[in-house]
Amino acid sequence: MSLARHRNAKKVQLGFAATVDTAAALTIKIRTRLVIHWATIAIQQERLARDGRERLLRDYKPEEGSDLTIEQYPAMISIAACSHSLEALYSELAELVTPETLAKWEESRRGGRSSQIAALLELSIDADVDRWRSPLKTLFEERRNPAVHPKPRLQDPEPHPALPVNVSPAYSVYSIETATESVDLLLDILSAFVESPKPAVEQWAKDQRAWVERLRELRG
Repeated sequence: MSLARHRNAKKVQLGFAATVDTAAALTIKIRTRLVIHWATIAIQQERLARDGRERLLRDYKPEEGSDLTIEQYPAMISIAACSHSLEALYSELAELVTPETLAKWEESRRGGRSSQIAALLELSIDADVDRWRSPLKTLFEERRNPAVHPKPRLQDPEPHPALPVNVSPAYSVYSIETATESVDLLLDILSAFVESPKPAVEQWAKDQRAWVERLRELRG
């Protein structure tokens, strides 16, 4: 975005030791915090997955079968959105925190994306991060990665979480139960950020507090 040059442009005194040439182009840069947008999508899709489960339980007929995707699709999107939100969080906060040493940082973040996010949480939140390590690993390695980076292979059927039928693992992995666990994890982490931030991220936490409250309200 720029301001057009005016033929009568002049320098404007700002009241301190600086001036602005009003004839010069003015550039404005903005940022969209996708961490909040992805979190919103995760909550909305979780609700749709729950609606899908209710429809399955209401309309299921063993002799006819059911469209399991009415729960699976939104659950997949919700789970992926949770991981995307956390990755957006990682990108933003990586600009604000500083590890004690590069060697220690590299050691703490080994083990894939979930380990990297856990390492960043340790630098950013005054809370027990260990409780999130296993759920983060489950979210990324067992749920997000197979959906976002699928590998075609034959798998044994598994019981559906709610219906008396065996199904492809995709229908059991991407369900309202796993979507809810993923959203719970995301909101727990975001809440910890705004409630117990370390000094380096205090301003970020202050800026996002109202948004996190809105996410809680949206979740209900």
